[in-house]
Amino acid sequence: MSSADKVMVVRPPVHGLSRSKALAASVFGIAAWLIAALFIRYGLPAGLLSGSNKVIVFILTPALTWGGLTLVRRGASPPPADELAAVISIATAAAAFCDVAAMTWAPGLYAETPADVLSGAILILWGVAWALALSIAGQIKRRGA
Repeated sequence: MSSADKVMVVRPPVHGLSRSKALAASVFGIAAWLIAALFIRYGLPAGLLSGSNKVIVFILTPALTWGGLTLVRRGASPPPADELAAVISIATAAAAFCDVAAMTWAPGLYAETPADVLSGAILILWGVAWALALSIAGQIKRRGA
């Protein structure tokens, strides 16, 4: 059999994305989660997630999330507008999986006390919710609905 006779296997896309884009979205989500986890780990002892500072961090989260989405949209290989919601959904799912795994098997990554671990996990899920909401709002805006 010559090389010209070989059959190429074509895998179906994941959520309308190529496998490489889905993998890149997952890696971006894991990286974003790691940055957030490190912020929590070092921000908690510094007092960034207590008292009025906690309110400020929660208020700033949507703006920081929007900045992250802007990086995705303008990155080295930005997804087309019609793929952005799928990219963000996959990235946030990867981040949420990391959050659950860390809370379950390595809660010390976030903090020492259960209350602080919960506080950190809540902040990450707050960011995940904003990422999904902003990407859906952008999709609706682009479609003119």
